[in-house]
Amino acid sequence: MRMVEFALEPVFECLSNGEARGHAMEILDRLLGEATLGHYLEALRSPNPAVVSGVSQVLSRNANYDPSRLVALLSDPSFHKAVIESILWARVEAIPARRLILLVPEVSKDARAVGADAVVAMPPY
Repeated sequence: MRMVEFALEPVFECLSNGEARGHAMEILDRLLGEATLGHYLEALRSPNPAVVSGVSQVLSRNANYDPSRLVALLSDPSFHKAVIESILWARVEAIPARRLILLVPEVSKDARAVGADAVVAMPPY
């Protein structure tokens, strides 16, 4: 797995290149998983909007990780709240309501509001 982690940084950088962006997103989509998620989250802190946009798109459509891990990031000022919210809304059906309720004490008031909205928006089972 170290080789994969080492290879991610140059792929993130390729998101800024118009010709390479599509291929970079395909690669990032294939490499995303629980073991590599931390690297993707770090990329969301990039000052480069092309990197943030590309990583956000990959996280929004990929099902190989637990999106509930992102809820706590709503309280972290080093992440753009709007980016995290858009990813969570895209993946809301993959976040069990019970998990959101358990996270409530751990996050800020704003994050709890987003979590509550997500629970309400979830389809009944």
